[in-house]
Amino acid sequence: SSSGNTPSPHQISEFPTTCSLCGDAGVNSNSVSYNGRPYPCNGFQDVFDLNAIQDGSDLCLNFRQEYFSSCCTGQSSDTQESQETYQKEAPCLLCFLKGKEYEVARDVTVTLSDGAEQTCLALSQSLLDIPKLSEQCTEAKVTLFMECCDAEAVPVTQQSPARS
Repeated sequence: SSSGNTPSPHQISEFPTTCSLCGDAGVNSNSVSYNGRPYPCNGFQDVFDLNAIQDGSDLCLNFRQEYFSSCCTGQSSDTQESQETYQKEAPCLLCFLKGKEYEVARDVTVTLSDGAEQTCLALSQSLLDIPKLSEQCTEAKVTLFMECCDAEAVPVTQQSPARS
């Protein structure tokens, strides 16, 4: 019972808004890794404009999810909400693997992909802001689990070894 592809009058009269990386929050001048190269946060608007990436589209949301914490200053109310939604989606736990949580090697310092150094504790805390299923989370686990997580220790969440 679909009536072809006629857009609703609502869509015609309302000019589609281009994606904005930070919503009402300001964009800072940090550099992030985009397509494997350093890219300025405030340059994404050009990408969105050139590719006509619309606000609310999956692509736009993916960009926000990926770069919000690095690129946006001061959280606006609408972005704050979406951040909280991600929180409910389960945060990225660096030392959580196959259903078990391992001890974080708090004082170990690791070098991140951008060359910055951080302790495993600080890193594991900053990862709590990103969703568990994001690429950033997976990448952090793949590269840093061995260095940051005490996989030999008894998993924190289960004190007695379970026989499977």
